[in-house]
Amino acid sequence: MKDYLQDSSNILTMSNYVNNILLIIGLTLSLVINILLYKVLSIQLKKIQLYEKYIVEYDEWVDSVRNLVRSVYLRMKKIDDRDIFFKDDDVGVVFAELLNLLKHLNDKVQK
Repeated sequence: MKDYLQDSSNILTMSNYVNNILLIIGLTLSLVINILLYKVLSIQLKKIQLYEKYIVEYDEWVDSVRNLVRSVYLRMKKIDDRDIFFKDDDVGVVFAELLNLLKHLNDKVQK
């Protein structure tokens, strides 16, 4: 009977040893995966910050183009309202085409 109890205590000790090894392996694997995830996420965060910077710069550029188009269109419209250019000469035709182009561009960028 004593041998049986000693064998069962050896089995329990061996089982505890195997459990401890598996726990150490699992914790090490978890640590490595977490470090890799942290690295990947920090790289992605840097990319997002860079893209946000590009978006802000693009928005500022679009706003400046929108304002410029609006300003030029209004000045040309003011000139056209005074009938400075005649529609039947070359300069008047080119002016009318430019004004038409600016009107369409203004309509697009003001949306």
